[in-house]
Amino acid sequence: MKKIPDNNTEINNTNHINVFHKQNLDFIEFWFSDKKQILPMGMMLTLDNKVIAVALDFSTNEIKQHSIDSFHLGVIVLKAIAYGIISEVWYYHSDKEMFKNSNYILPSEHPDKAEAVLYHFETKNSYKLTMWDIKRENNIQPFLVQITDDKTNELTDISSRFSGFIK
Repeated sequence: MKKIPDNNTEINNTNHINVFHKQNLDFIEFWFSDKKQILPMGMMLTLDNKVIAVALDFSTNEIKQHSIDSFHLGVIVLKAIAYGIISEVWYYHSDKEMFKNSNYILPSEHPDKAEAVLYHFETKNSYKLTMWDIKRENNIQPFLVQITDDKTNELTDISSRFSGFIK
């Protein structure tokens, strides 16, 4: 006999996902204000509302990809309903044509690069990207300034090494 799905389960999952997301945002700001850096980390929320945090190693591109692939496998095996990946990143402002140009420069090597903290959050149907600039000014401790609005987007809008782990 098939069990009839409980509509409250979906509502409860949505509430748990929202709390999980908010706690991750708070964690990023708290950790950076205390440690002045962010180490790469993946967090997932399982169907039974367990939060699992995994340290990621981004020391080389090969190790970075292996670390992301291992986290991806964990999301699948543990049947996560949401996950987030946090990392410090380099970026610079450019037009989209620059990415098609054969003279493309990696953000880490660009003379106008900036440091940021990136938080990629994803569920089965949507994702959010939140970024904070890391400001280092005049001998004061570094601090974060949020530069994105944390809006929800449909998964069809993104293709990145951090996306599409939940099927």
